[in-house]
Amino acid sequence: MKKENWFKDFYNTLLKVGQKLNKEDNHGKFIIIRDLLILMLVICFFKIPFIFIRDILESVFNIVSSENTLILALIGLILEIAYIILALIFFKRTLKRYIDNNKENKKNGT
Repeated sequence: MKKENWFKDFYNTLLKVGQKLNKEDNHGKFIIIRDLLILMLVICFFKIPFIFIRDILESVFNIVSSENTLILALIGLILEIAYIILALIFFKRTLKRYIDNNKENKKNGT
């Protein structure tokens, strides 16, 4: 079995969500959109620890030296990239589980 590219898999997962959204009635669409909004809110809350880490590192570097804006900018950039990567991975895995769970529920008749 060939392993798909992560971005292609992410795109296919988004397509499946879109197809599922098209097949649902208004109540089903509302539930899917509500679940997606809750997922986005959870991902936004994941940003808080990254902000704390950045602030702690900035205060540590400010104590050591006051002329380190390049280092602080690089630390901020690295933390932002790490957050974006982790948020995308979490988003994709959660959507995939959501789709798989709905497929199993449809098979079981619930």
